[in-house]
Amino acid sequence: NEANGKGGAIFADDIVDLQLTGNSFISNVGRISGGALWGGAEHYNVEDETRVFMSNNTFFGNIALRDGGGVYLGGYESSYSWSSTKQILKIEVDSSSFMNNSAQHCGGGFYSTIAHVNMTSVVFENNNALIDGGGAYVNGLKSIVMIHLNLAKFRSNTVMQKGGGMFLSVAKVGFFSSLFANNRANSEGGGIFLTEGGAYTALIKDCNFVENESPRGFAFSASKVAVVVSQSTFRSNSQFKSAQRLAVEGGAAYVQNLESIRQTDFTEFKQSVQFLRSTFLSNKATYAGGIFLQGPRIVRIDQCVFSGNSATRRGGALYVHGSGEVEVVSSRFTGNAAEIDGGAIAVQDNSKLSFLPGVEGTTFSGNIALANGGALFINEG
Repeated sequence: NEANGKGGAIFADDIVDLQLTGNSFISNVGRISGGALWGGAEHYNVEDETRVFMSNNTFFGNIALRDGGGVYLGGYESSYSWSSTKQILKIEVDSSSFMNNSAQHCGGGFYSTIAHVNMTSVVFENNNALIDGGGAYVNGLKSIVMIHLNLAKFRSNTVMQKGGGMFLSVAKVGFFSSLFANNRANSEGGGIFLTEGGAYTALIKDCNFVENESPRGFAFSASKVAVVVSQSTFRSNSQFKSAQRLAVEGGAAYVQNLESIRQTDFTEFKQSVQFLRSTFLSNKATYAGGIFLQGPRIVRIDQCVFSGNSATRRGGALYVHGSGEVEVVSSRFTGNAAEIDGGAIAVQDNSKLSFLPGVEGTTFSGNIALANGGALFINEG
């Protein structure tokens, strides 16, 4: 099927309740957005709840010449400056697969905007986008929206810019027991790119990031968002092989541009990133085989293991600069290496490194630097 406009197979506007179960959408083309499905929320009576439920569906080989190679779904927000009218679409996706779909803009497999998204047991594989979100793209615009992901698999999705597996610009994020493997981004966030979190904290728990590729933040990249990563594993994430960059940063994670948010009660929410009880194994980069922090906010590393990570310049496991501040608690750095400075950790440019008491002390063993600081390199100038 093919549409010169939106929705190669299905166009559904003013949705109140749309349910799709047990369908296959194969090789459809939407010449604007929504290769297989385009759906928009009901916006005449915004007091009505609008919902899309999809279960046991397959989206394979669909194409959008703009956004949402497989699916495009969006809520409604008034375009008039004098109106605050909006309708947030509620999307539930269960036991469905998005494979070999492509978009010439964003969201190779799936695109949503102004929508709460809940996905369980979904598979995104071999999807492609030319801008952001190779597998999926979720954007809240000015609305406070959320995404909840459980038992998901993102494999071998690719994108030319940010978010090989997923691109997220939303306030409330929760990822649980999910896999991101062999995804690629040509700019940032091989597995995930997170941004614009506001005064909320994204949670990534019990997830695995394996062999993702990007020039910056090979597993994930976080900008302007607070994140807690708990009980997760980062293994063998590396540089995007065709990227033409002198410096590639953050074999597992790249953190930058954290903000202070003024809240409605006039208190400040200071964005921070925490890595708790997580493992970083055999990740590689130019700077920071494990975690790259560009200040000026705080990253906390608590009961983590860094083993066999490497950097061709500085910071085999961790690199901090730009007035960043890192707190390390009860963690182990073993067998990490840097070809210049800081076999385990390198700290530069007025940045700070603190080792805080915890369950047990932080240990360093078998780390190597070919120039300075086999375990630690600190240059605060």
